[in-house]
Amino acid sequence: MPIPRAELRFEERLEEWLENNISMISDDLLVIGRQVKTAFGKYIDLLCIKRNGDLVIVELKRDEAPKEAIAQILEYASWVDDLSYDDVVEIANNYLKDKGIGFEEAFDSKFGCEPPDVLNESHEMLIVASNLDDQAERVVRYLSEYGIRINAVTFNYFKSGEQEFLARVMLIPKSAEEVRKTKRKSPLTEQELRNIAQDNGVGGLYSRIFEGLEQLFDDWVTTQSSVAFIGRQNGIMKTIFSILPGQSSQQDGLKFQAYLKRFASYFNISEAEAEHILPSSKTKWKRIKTSPEYSGYEGFFRNIEEVEKFLNKLRELKTKAVA
Repeated sequence: MPIPRAELRFEERLEEWLENNISMISDDLLVIGRQVKTAFGKYIDLLCIKRNGDLVIVELKRDEAPKEAIAQILEYASWVDDLSYDDVVEIANNYLKDKGIGFEEAFDSKFGCEPPDVLNESHEMLIVASNLDDQAERVVRYLSEYGIRINAVTFNYFKSGEQEFLARVMLIPKSAEEVRKTKRKSPLTEQELRNIAQDNGVGGLYSRIFEGLEQLFDDWVTTQSSVAFIGRQNGIMKTIFSILPGQSSQQDGLKFQAYLKRFASYFNISEAEAEHILPSSKTKWKRIKTSPEYSGYEGFFRNIEEVEKFLNKLRELKTKAVA
């Protein structure tokens, strides 16, 4: 028996449904804010984050979405574009505290990993409505074709007795989204980072420490600016130590960043011992102001002797741990 289409009278109902089950839109989303106040005094209906750290602005419109909704979500995006790592974490923690969970725990629970080193490298916009007028659809398609990460999803609402149903339709299919141009950049390859180190006069230091650390950690990944060495801690793969060839020079040396608590735990030593093992040319560093786990030291390996001393000590610690 055909189920008649019904009117979805209350935007708040759809907002609650999506907040409680954002997988209605995508499995790759975690809600980190609802009614998030912007600097313009307006409110983003839902703010989400993807596994890769990109943010997604979700704007809900009841019934037909006019083209004015596009101007509104673009205004929100201009504000989101300036959010720092700390800003994102603060928004998420303020929202999640009522659920008795923090951002890092929620991210791990959703995606099975810790948040990436870079958050909000890019963002997407998503207009949600029960219908989309011709003008709005044309503008969304136009912006998307020119690399703006915007899409629209319509929900048809059906009701049969006490049962309610939603049917979702994405304006721009996922296959088209994957091939369109975006401003998000892919991580550099290890060879590209190696070439940058060579150009900056630290090629020898980079090659030696990369080869050594590759054997001492569980895995490594590249970003736009670094090689991050990863270790498993409490069942989660976490970045522990990074080298940054783009911020290195022949004069200063090869730059590194280390999360002190994670470093000490991974090699089963005290934080004081971990601090002593790191090169003497270092200063305190924090990636997230409010989280001690995301703090440590950054500095430079100035010569090959410092690199060898560092690697030899880590090998000794790993051997002791195995024994």
